[in-house]
Amino acid sequence: MKIEEYLQELLSDTIFSSITELELLGLNIFNLVLFAAIFVLLLFVFTVIRKIALYRISVLAERSTSPLKGAIAQIFRDVNYLFFVVFSFYIASYLVNIGGPFNKIVHYVFVIVLGFNIIIFIQNIAIYAIHSYWGAEDPEENENATVVNAISLFMRIALWVVGLIILLSNLGVEISALVASLGISSIAIAFALQNILSDVFSSFSIYLDRPFEVGDFIIVGDDNGIVKKVGIKSTRIQTLQGQLLVISNHELTSVRINNYKQMESRRVVFSIGVIYGTPVEKLRKIPQIVKDIIDAQDLATFDRTHFSEIGSHSLNFEIVYYVNSADYLVYRDTHQSVCLGIYETFESEELEFAFPTQTLLVQNT
Repeated sequence: MKIEEYLQELLSDTIFSSITELELLGLNIFNLVLFAAIFVLLLFVFTVIRKIALYRISVLAERSTSPLKGAIAQIFRDVNYLFFVVFSFYIASYLVNIGGPFNKIVHYVFVIVLGFNIIIFIQNIAIYAIHSYWGAEDPEENENATVVNAISLFMRIALWVVGLIILLSNLGVEISALVASLGISSIAIAFALQNILSDVFSSFSIYLDRPFEVGDFIIVGDDNGIVKKVGIKSTRIQTLQGQLLVISNHELTSVRINNYKQMESRRVVFSIGVIYGTPVEKLRKIPQIVKDIIDAQDLATFDRTHFSEIGSHSLNFEIVYYVNSADYLVYRDTHQSVCLGIYETFESEELEFAFPTQTLLVQNT
């Protein structure tokens, strides 16, 4: 039994029975007053509950160092107050039958407001997930903010299109023709912008797979340099010569890329040669001499040294070691220290480096 029916039955034998029969513009005044009272009461209750809930969530977010709780608090703050107004209207209209098209209008308004709030709620959660996945609470401080914002934009567009279609369907609108037209339009746009869209989706592939990031030193074909920016359509690389190289994202996802920034260590292989006539005892000492020099370096790990070749003009030794850093300058400094140490020690041990020479034998006749 509806609330107004119960109250009308209760008041039927009283002096207020005539009030329940009064009408205004075809609407029962008693029902209108009862509806307004229930609406105001529900709105007051929901307002109090909302303030208490937001206060509790804000306190928990301030006490916690986790950014997730702060994001949750912000997401709940973004729930529009209009939703609680319309929700109170909807419940009041369900409990009290005003009559006429009023209930139907309230139902449609409630579905629209509820749908919009659900879309915004999901959108905020998705945006937070995108930013937190790439380690950027503030997208403007992200090195690749352009790509993050682009992903967020495409996500918003897709979410609103799908959400509005579902909303129209729940409102009783025939959406078959609309979906068909959207499909045809999407195909036409995709054909017209296929090159641009190829670069756009390639940028998403780069950002999701992360073959390189801003600051990495990479080699692409015959070009090399430091990645400065990953954009929507292209990536900018600062070459060692100083110029800015712009490469389309589609091209970057179609070729092999050598990324030197992400390697943990660098293998170094080089050879040295000493002259013929060097005593065997000194030749046997060379591997240990080289090992001691490399072991003295902070960021170097010795691998091996071998007498590898009896060359045309020298006795050659192959040296292999690892530099435990991806930094190119660290590698060059370490290798320089190793070379200087070898040269200095060979000088003190009276070991002579070989160089190309020719010996001419002249026979007197």
